[in-house]
Amino acid sequence: MPAHVTLIYPFTDDKHLVPGEITEVRTVIGRFAPFNFALTDVRRFDNLPKESYVWLAPSPAEPFIEIIEALASAFPGYPPFGGVFSSIVPHLTVAYSTDDQVLRTVEDRLARALPINARATTASIMEDVAGTWRLRASIQLAGV
Repeated sequence: MPAHVTLIYPFTDDKHLVPGEITEVRTVIGRFAPFNFALTDVRRFDNLPKESYVWLAPSPAEPFIEIIEALASAFPGYPPFGGVFSSIVPHLTVAYSTDDQVLRTVEDRLARALPINARATTASIMEDVAGTWRLRASIQLAGV
């Protein structure tokens, strides 16, 4: 999986993703203009059942939240992260492990490389094919 800020996961099962749904995703994504952001902070999700996750926080977070909310509204059967969490936290996952020392090493190395400046221009629909993620559709933000 390439580096990405997750918009909706889990989404529909790949074999059930029909062209009309892809068209609807294109319509939703097409409402948003490209935007600049920076990955500014190293953070960690430690409240998950198995392993902990190290992630980078995008700033500003609001454009990602707006896109996520628009997709969740268009596809109410697929709330972000299955509706498990009460708030939307845009993030770029970097590593996960049950080994705290490994995660601290990753955090320290990442902190020295920040900020990372970027521009959001595309949303991707990825599909899991036999345990490997591959691109199903690439969708440009408005004006790209």
